[in-house]
Formats: sequence, C-alpha cells, structure tokens
Amino acid sequence: TMIVNGRDQEGVVTRYGNWATGTKGRAVFGESVAKPALFDAWSGGKDHLRWRYDGPAVNPYQIEHDVLFRSIRTGTKHNDTERCAAACLAGIMGRMAAESGQDLTAEQALANPTELCPGLERLTPDSPAPVQPGADGRYPVAMPGRTLPA
Repeated sequence: TMIVNGRDQEGVVTRYGNWATGTKGRAVFGESVAKPALFDAWSGGKDHLRWRYDGPAVNPYQIEHDVLFRSIRTGTKHNDTERCAAACLAGIMGRMAAESGQDLTAEQALANPTELCPGLERLTPDSPAPVQPGADGRYPVAMPGRTLPA
C-alpha cells in the first residue's frame, strides 16, 4: 500500500509525505522527510526502527539536475522514460484501486479499455467539460466496491 499525503493551503504549514506499507513493515520518505526510514511495524516508532538514512541532507531536484547536466557534458545518454512511465502507471493504478476498492496488477491496469476522457483529441477551449453533472446537479463520484476499475 502506498499513501501520499500533501497539504498546500494558505495559512498552514505546507507538507508532503509518502508512506509505503507492506507485510513486513513501513517506509517513510518524501519531500518533507529529511531522514527516510524503514520500520518493522506499521506503527513505526523508535522501537521498530530498522534503518534511517544518516547521510547529509540532499535535494533530490539538485541530484536530478546534476545527473542530467553530467550526461549533457559527457555526451552520455540519460533517459528517464521507463522510470517516468512506471511512476505514471503507479499513479493510475492508485486511482483505479481507490475508486474501485479492488487490488489490481499492472497488467490489468494496462489492459483496461476504459477511456477517461473520450474525444480528448477533439477538445478545444470552447468545448463543454467532458464530465457533466447529472440531473440532480451533482457530478458522478466513484463508489469503492461498486465502481469497476476504470
């Protein structure tokens, strides 16, 4: 299970975080976490701490730029396409799982024929929104357990 949490609201502390939870524990990492950590229990806590990053604070955006600029300067290839595609698929699968309440595999997600925005290639700035409210004025809402993975 992967949980991503973010808050960006006027007048409050902006914070982003990520938690990955599995059968053997939990990982805590993300932009607002200076020292990523692994725990052998879901609840975490120092009694369950199994590893914590102990190196210097790093800026992941700077590291990415360093790698990119190094590849440009040395003429070596740097291609994040596969990693970016996998990250995008993980996000799509998260939405599908949250909306349906079902587990699914990457293969099932990739084979799903649902088109979330039919006719996207024909949309213009003057087109009506692709999703319209129902007769009651409300927009459709996914219902976990009832909505199929889409």
